[in-house]
Amino acid sequence: MAGAGTITGTVRFTGGSVAVKKVKVTVDHTTCGTTKDVEDVVVSPDMGLRNVVVSLVTPPPDAKWSVAPTVQMDEKQCVFIPRVAVVPAGGTGEFLNSDRLRHNLHSASGGHNPTFNRTQPRGRAIPITLRRPEIIRIDCDLHPWMRAWVVVAEHPFYAVTNEQGEFALENVSPGTYTLQV
Repeated sequence: MAGAGTITGTVRFTGGSVAVKKVKVTVDHTTCGTTKDVEDVVVSPDMGLRNVVVSLVTPPPDAKWSVAPTVQMDEKQCVFIPRVAVVPAGGTGEFLNSDRLRHNLHSASGGHNPTFNRTQPRGRAIPITLRRPEIIRIDCDLHPWMRAWVVVAEHPFYAVTNEQGEFALENVSPGTYTLQV
């Protein structure tokens, strides 16, 4: 896109130090281990926040997905990877189970997309089409510490912060914008 630019930044935590919380693993220790990080708030050594979704409040009028990509989320060692994913409205979230045990996918939708609660055998991918914008919590009922978030996005100007809290929104038309975190 001619004249387009990139909006970059870093989301930082300013509330002091954050202790890493652990949860005890109660089943499937061979695959899952004995403890897991809670990951409600993940802060880098320089206070960058990981897994924060940043988006434009009002996108440019020509903001459209060129192709609704399939976004993958995997289950490895009883953790969803990535923990936060952005799927375009009308796109597909593909959930893969790479563990050597059974998981399930249980969504808590706000009503804009159908909820689902599906058993997931090992090595199997389950594609789910997500039609309307909203934030969906995904849990595994068999491993209650497992939680992920899928943000169903109405336009392509969404990003998830990396390990240092950095993000980039690419190919943004010239203009003035407000960011939402």
